Amino acid sequence: MRTLLFAALTALTSSAFGQEPTSTDPPKPYERVELVRVDSTRTADQLYRSARRWFVDAFKDAEEVIQLEDDSARTIVGKGWFNYHDMGRIWFTVEVAAKAGRYRVRFYNFNHVGVGGLTSGTTYVPYLDYGPIYAGAECYTPKPTLMIVEGTEKEMMLIHCAGIIQPLIKKECDAMVADLQRAMSSAGSSDW
Repeated sequence: MRTLLFAALTALTSSAFGQEPTSTDPPKPYERVELVRVDSTRTADQLYRSARRWFVDAFKDAEEVIQLEDDSARTIVGKGWFNYHDMGRIWFTVEVAAKAGRYRVRFYNFNHVGVGGLTSGTTYVPYLDYGPIYAGAECYTPKPTLMIVEGTEKEMMLIHCAGIIQPLIKKECDAMVADLQRAMSSAGSSDW
């Protein structure tokens, strides 16, 4: 009993006197999840077929994009990308799961890959890969480069994350969610 009381008192006093907890948690990957309710008469199969059609229409090559189709779980998982200026692409995974009267779309596994580079004389420097994109102010891990002045990496990263990367991801996801909503609500409404 005394041991338990001592442990509780120690924990209480260490937090009361301002000892900051040390966080060793890894950064949380950037993710967006939307749960959308539709007409309750729409079956899971109808929504699943509409989602499949959306993948075909939304991506240039649906066969290349779609990584998994689970008919029994009514889930489709695909990989896509969008341009990140002229310097790279941001790859992502998108999952659409359907149930009667609703569906869920999840965007995750965002990863920046540099495309191209700079040439000066005989020297070629490829554009930087930022790698996995995380949620929060520090959305990627700075990597050494000739283009960044030493000691400014973190400040530049914070400006870059808040001003460019996360707004771009939000804009692209907003457009895909809106497009998917149109596809899910209009499919099956006409009897050609």
